[in-house]
Amino acid sequence: MQKLKKREERCGFKVLVDDCQNNIVVVLSPRLEEWLLKCARDANVEPGKYEIPDDGNQFHKVCSLNPDRKNVHDFLEALIKQSDCVKELRRILG
Repeated sequence: MQKLKKREERCGFKVLVDDCQNNIVVVLSPRLEEWLLKCARDANVEPGKYEIPDDGNQFHKVCSLNPDRKNVHDFLEALIKQSDCVKELRRILG
């Protein structure tokens, strides 16, 4: 297995590159739910407005039980519009 090289690290995520296979790996830190909640805080998006818990474990449960909930979708849409970190992640993922 080829060693991955760190290309960049910002906004709570690392971008690792496998030059041989031309692949990238994005590592969010902490896990996805906490990363999204941190992005929300930084962008002044209030999770409670979308009935999203402030706790990562509870947020995970909400998403796991019913990932198609409109409030989760609306919360993510607000982050896409307002969070610089989410915008940066979208840019990297293309």
